[in-house]
Amino acid sequence: MEEMFHEQSREAYQFLFRYYSNIEPNKKQAFHWLKKMSYYGIPQDIRKLAHFYNIGEGCEQDQIQFEKLRELLTPNSYSKRKF
Repeated sequence: MEEMFHEQSREAYQFLFRYYSNIEPNKKQAFHWLKKMSYYGIPQDIRKLAHFYNIGEGCEQDQIQFEKLRELLTPNSYSKRKF
């Protein structure tokens, strides 16, 4: 698992997110790794991150960030995104 901390890939971030979500529950760590996963632009990751912001899981509740992420998920926003 130690090598996962140094690997910078969505798969490594996903592994660490799942680890801190299920095996050794730590909401702040799970949020941290989910945020890194969302940089890859996968809608399910962004949706999950928006949910965390909406309910304040592992972070301060942030409705502004929640709305920004929801906007990214609207069908018209896909053509406007810059990756």
